[in-house]
Amino acid sequence: RSLGMGRPPCSGRTDGSVANPCASSCLINGNSWARDIQDNLGLHKIGQYLQLWQIMQRTELSTTPDRLIWRWTASGTYSAQSCYTATFHGSTGCHSWKLIWKCWAPPRVKFFHWLANQDRCWTAERLARHGLQHYPRCLLCDQQPEMMRHLLLECP
Repeated sequence: RSLGMGRPPCSGRTDGSVANPCASSCLINGNSWARDIQDNLGLHKIGQYLQLWQIMQRTELSTTPDRLIWRWTASGTYSAQSCYTATFHGSTGCHSWKLIWKCWAPPRVKFFHWLANQDRCWTAERLARHGLQHYPRCLLCDQQPEMMRHLLLECP
């Protein structure tokens, strides 16, 4: 609470503590200000802030105008295609569809497997998501909710 720097000019208190943390804008000398300093700010945090302040004082900014460079193209210019590519940069995708379409099976089996993999079969779960009339339990076992995972892997 006490900063040990005497009474800050805007604190309104004689013990050097901050009355209103959000209104304490005069805690650092030299016509500079700090905002949102909390009541229980420790000496360590104040030291870190002052070190950062000194580093910022030594920082010199260039007078040349800033230039925007899009890093996802060699030319540095933005394009919708490069933005789309950047969206998926570093992501890992599931390419199980390659296995489905390259396996030896009749086309209708491949198509069903592809629909099941995409969760596009009309199970009770999907009918409910679309607000359509449905019977909530599995028609084969009448015990579990009808979902693709249950129908293909779990249903006795």
